[in-house]
Amino acid sequence: MFVCNFEQTYPYLMKNQLLYVATNITQYIKSLKNSDLIATCLECEKEFRLKDSFLFDGTKQFKGTAELTRQQWEQNLETKIEGLKKLREKIASRSRISAATSGGGQMLEKILPALKNFQMVSADWRFLGSPIDNIQFHGLSKNKIESLTFMEVKSGGSKLDESQKQIRDAVNDHRVKWRYL
Repeated sequence: MFVCNFEQTYPYLMKNQLLYVATNITQYIKSLKNSDLIATCLECEKEFRLKDSFLFDGTKQFKGTAELTRQQWEQNLETKIEGLKKLREKIASRSRISAATSGGGQMLEKILPALKNFQMVSADWRFLGSPIDNIQFHGLSKNKIESLTFMEVKSGGSKLDESQKQIRDAVNDHRVKWRYL
């Protein structure tokens, strides 16, 4: 691969002559092989003389080194495509699992107080949903509230998001206020 501004190198050539050179590839390659043009490699950015490089007509059957290089590039491309397909499948699988566990978790957080083995009085429980799932007013059902519990239900290895962590920290640091409007 090379970068060369042909019009700067040969300013005296007119556009129709450039078109002729571009359509007659064999002659164009021959003229490049006989020129003193210098190109820059796009990979390493080093300069090289075009006449010292391996130039070939890419519109015809590749020969020798060009064919081997084309085959290597094709194989590398196929390998990358397979890797991307596997990555896409892995991401899709993770998304399905995450959606299923999230949906199950959302359902669980709503029915949790109604479960038989639930250790808290369901009448003391209030569902919020967001940014935290529930608040328990310990003693509400007896008209004697002793404390409040903020609860977030997580399943499937999910973790608290940033706002939930901040709520947890505010409660733990006793930065809770009461307002009457």
